[in-house]
Amino acid sequence: MLEKKAGGFADGYISYSFVNARYKNPFAPLYDGQTSTYDDPLDEWYYPSFHRFNTLNIVANLHPTSHWTFTIKGTLATGTPKKDEGDIYCYPVKLDDGTVIQRYTRSSFYSDTLRTQISCPVDIRIGYKNKLGKTRGTWEWYVGAEDIFLNLYTPEGSRQFDRRTGEMSDQKTSADFNIGIPMISTGCKFSF
Repeated sequence: MLEKKAGGFADGYISYSFVNARYKNPFAPLYDGQTSTYDDPLDEWYYPSFHRFNTLNIVANLHPTSHWTFTIKGTLATGTPKKDEGDIYCYPVKLDDGTVIQRYTRSSFYSDTLRTQISCPVDIRIGYKNKLGKTRGTWEWYVGAEDIFLNLYTPEGSRQFDRRTGEMSDQKTSADFNIGIPMISTGCKFSF
């Protein structure tokens, strides 16, 4: 981590982390064909669903006056584990009226090597800070937006299929969980 402490017009930091952490699910299968519990593989070492090998963070704080702070934070991170997908197969479904129809599904399995694409969110924040009377305390009002470029870059996920026909789609799903617009937040912070 490289950091420039508060002072002057600008400060901030750059940090990098490499994480090679695996979890161990100690449970053995309870029945034939059971391969996981809550998507965690059974009786083996695995990477958790949120694991990323490399993460680079860059944070810059600009202080145009003594009270105002504009912050921009960028992150570049490698992908999270992605499941290996099996074949699509058909199964019967009985409706309430007794009619039997076909539905399609696909099994997926833990993979030690498959990963989603890189993630590169950019967040911004502007805040106004002042002292609380003659005390050492401060208050700050701020507004921010997370992942402001989310519509310009969306990591690709897996190709989907129609559960009614079993046909594969040409489009891939998104490998993130955003809501389609940047997440806006506002608040007030008191420090004593």
